[in-house]
Amino acid sequence: MRSTSPYQETKAVVVELYCPTKDLTISDFLITLSAAHKDIIEAIKARFKFRYKIELQEVWPCDINGEPIRTSESGELIDGVAIEGDPVCNFSNIHNGEIIMIRLSRDELLATDSNHETVLYLGGSMGQEAFKMMGREDRRDLIRKFRREEAVERRNVIRLTLPYADVVSGLAEARYSASLSSRIIDENWKIAQVNALDRDCLGALAILSQVTCGQGWVIEQLLMETIMNRPVGERTLLEIDIFGVIERLYREADAVGSTSEEVGMSSAHDTIMSYVTGPSHSFM
Repeated sequence: MRSTSPYQETKAVVVELYCPTKDLTISDFLITLSAAHKDIIEAIKARFKFRYKIELQEVWPCDINGEPIRTSESGELIDGVAIEGDPVCNFSNIHNGEIIMIRLSRDELLATDSNHETVLYLGGSMGQEAFKMMGREDRRDLIRKFRREEAVERRNVIRLTLPYADVVSGLAEARYSASLSSRIIDENWKIAQVNALDRDCLGALAILSQVTCGQGWVIEQLLMETIMNRPVGERTLLEIDIFGVIERLYREADAVGSTSEEVGMSSAHDTIMSYVTGPSHSFM
């Protein structure tokens, strides 16, 4: 059993709670970092009930960038649902002064206020080869740790973890089976279930997940934004939506045409633009 000092056992932070659905704020909520996740959830419900006289049936907290704050212990029941343990984003590493967003259902998607910035990240100080050798889950958790630290600073950084040319090659050549695509998405985004999609659309989503490992929630927001901004047609995910988000992110990172060897850009850019401007098909 891990020993803790008296200081660690009693350490607490003060955060702001904000529920966008009801536009309600608690400005000075105290969290004891050693408290059980379920006890903090119940305390949040009680505070909203005391302050606003409302009953929150469910409370699903996330940080300012929309990343879910889970329990650090696997198998804990929250509102009757077993929650998977998460060593990266849990209440024990919340910092003083953070804003905690409150979702009212597990699947509620929040539109975050902070503008994102996009960078090409191929390993940084660890080096490109060491980064490439990491398994999907290790890369995912590394990126998630960066995002946890940046949420404290109220920054929303999207890291692209593959050169542009590799993405183009993947889109042009890969035709994953539905089961393989789903597994890739789960490993990169920690999303166990994806709505039924055509194989090609699901394959494109799998490649997007490889590009943005550990960042599934913010990418889901971008995809939903793309769907909702469509002037006509059904509000369903199209393969072209995925290509458009990929193109947008690489433009934001000024990384269109990037390769592992940093060679030419025009052919790779032309290839992906042919996807973006070509015929579209609905896959939901």
